[in-house]
Amino acid sequence: MSNAYNTVIPFNRLRRSERNARRTGRNSASYRAGIVSLAASILSTHEQTGQGLLQNLVVHVNGEFFDVAAGGRRFDAITLLVEQGKFPDDYPTASLVIGADAVTAASLTENFSREAMHPADEFDAFKELTEQGWTIDRIADSFGVTTLVVERRLKLRAAAPALIEEYRVGELTTEQLISLCATDDHDRQTMVWNRVRDQHWNNDPAALRRAVIETEVDASKDTRVAFIGGVEVYEQAGGGVRRDLFAEDGQGTLLSDGALLDVLVEAKLQDLGEQVRAEGWGWIEVWPKFDYTQFDRLGRAPKKLADLSAESAAQLEALEKELEDTQTAIEGHVEAGDDEQAEALDERVDALEAEILKIQASREGFAPEVMEHAGAIISMHYGSLRIDRGLVRTADRANVTSALGEGERLSGGRETEPAGRKGNTISDALRRSLLGHRNLAAQFVTATNPKAAKILIVCKFVTDTRSDWSGSPTDMGISSGYGARTGCPITGSSHLRV
Repeated sequence: MSNAYNTVIPFNRLRRSERNARRTGRNSASYRAGIVSLAASILSTHEQTGQGLLQNLVVHVNGEFFDVAAGGRRFDAITLLVEQGKFPDDYPTASLVIGADAVTAASLTENFSREAMHPADEFDAFKELTEQGWTIDRIADSFGVTTLVVERRLKLRAAAPALIEEYRVGELTTEQLISLCATDDHDRQTMVWNRVRDQHWNNDPAALRRAVIETEVDASKDTRVAFIGGVEVYEQAGGGVRRDLFAEDGQGTLLSDGALLDVLVEAKLQDLGEQVRAEGWGWIEVWPKFDYTQFDRLGRAPKKLADLSAESAAQLEALEKELEDTQTAIEGHVEAGDDEQAEALDERVDALEAEILKIQASREGFAPEVMEHAGAIISMHYGSLRIDRGLVRTADRANVTSALGEGERLSGGRETEPAGRKGNTISDALRRSLLGHRNLAAQFVTATNPKAAKILIVCKFVTDTRSDWSGSPTDMGISSGYGARTGCPITGSSHLRV
């Protein structure tokens, strides 16, 4: 391709080459859906940068036209945009012109060597865009994917960084990583994965999720215990405690009722929520466990800067003057070689900067007309209290937007309501719990009916002897019960979602 050159060609002078290596599947539903997604991505790039294609088409001269040898999907996507009237017929298309003798090699190279982006890389890109204020819908439209794909990628934010890196190299699957994210505790995620990574029979997504949410709680390591006021508060509420007499420094206290601890945490969060509600917010939500998916669906209202009172302004000026003088003094001590005095003043610098930031932060607030339609979430995040203010639900976006001043806008969130699950379905957790109740009922009946027990013994004998499970008149059997207990655990109604 020594004679190859880059140029811009009007789209109406381009045609698909008969020598393009990709000939199979262009009429399939999946291919057409992919073209629609790619067209959306090209249109979004064009609107943002003025350039729709970030990668040239590869073409060769054929009379008055240029035939597309590589980049057929991009060609079909632009064709769709032209047919929809979003691009003109002569849309300027970036192209690499090659000789006719290099067409087949170029087409084969593009189609054979291409590799899809890893989900972890998509997560990095989507996360950066949300931090820039993009909504989930805009990200989905720009990348040609569904909002569900964007939300699933962003959910990986709860994973320990070490697990993300292992995920990149294929050490665990997307489903396994999401299951480990059932807890926000990075140490627990990593501990569970390291323990079962080589146990293929014990590291499926369901087993991983159960492992990270075991009910027994180590009081010395779980920050929720300190948040509610200590082990004493938990015990006063009737919680059971197991103490290791051989442990030292108070490290051996285990709480046996994790559900009660959750209740106490939620009660304290509710109390804090009422204090935040008194600030004037339209709604308050309390989350005992931070939910990235739900949080990403909420928009963020902009803050306003208020004027400082005369007293605060004077205090800020005095602090800034003291900070400047202290930093000058530190420079003098360093030049004199008195590192001990310099280090002592460093602590004062940190304290002054913290006070200055506190006063500056007090200037930030939200307009009352915005607060009327916005809200706040009080949650536990990585074991610490987290309060997010100025959040906007999808249904309230229009009201908040109309209340914003000139030049202000909402950032992030969902512009459309998620479709949700069909009303006639039940969650997998509820289905397995119902099966567990059925198994338990059958066990009770069998235990009180000797005749039924004898029939089961005969059925067990027949099936084992014949090695033919279809020869038994019932699907009930005799076993240790391990599979029934682990596969169909009975869950409390408060943890089920229909």
